[in-house]
Amino acid sequence: MKARFSAAPLAMIAVGAALILSGCQSGSGAVAGTAPQEDVAAQVNQDQYATAFAAFSKCVSDAGFPLINAHLEGKFYDYAITEEGKRAADDCYLGFEAIDTAWQLQNEYDAPTQVALRECLTQAGVKPGPDVATVWKQLEEAKIDPVDCVEARVR
Repeated sequence: MKARFSAAPLAMIAVGAALILSGCQSGSGAVAGTAPQEDVAAQVNQDQYATAFAAFSKCVSDAGFPLINAHLEGKFYDYAITEEGKRAADDCYLGFEAIDTAWQLQNEYDAPTQVALRECLTQAGVKPGPDVATVWKQLEEAKIDPVDCVEARVR
């Protein structure tokens, strides 16, 4: 059995919902275990992200569990791994996590989850806003469940 992972997980839905409910704006504060977002994200470029992902992939492969179908989907890496390899992937991800998190936050509007959410808004006749915080507010106002929206597009 394979587990599928993406560098832009559905967990970002929960983060976005928490931001809306708390009244915080996207892009403020720090990511746990990293420097404040603006400091880390400003330092991450495409080459650094690709290099860090390659190191993560090599680490998992060296542990005997090569990533399956690893590819760039838009700006984010997507891959699968066997159930047996999940522990190695978790261990190796620790070295990739800070750059991956910064990259995801820096490019959050282009994440597959955000693209799906904007598609739901468009389908509902709402022109998506220019940033993640606006999109989340629009979803809330349109009474669109973000989890149902994204899951419908993943199936």
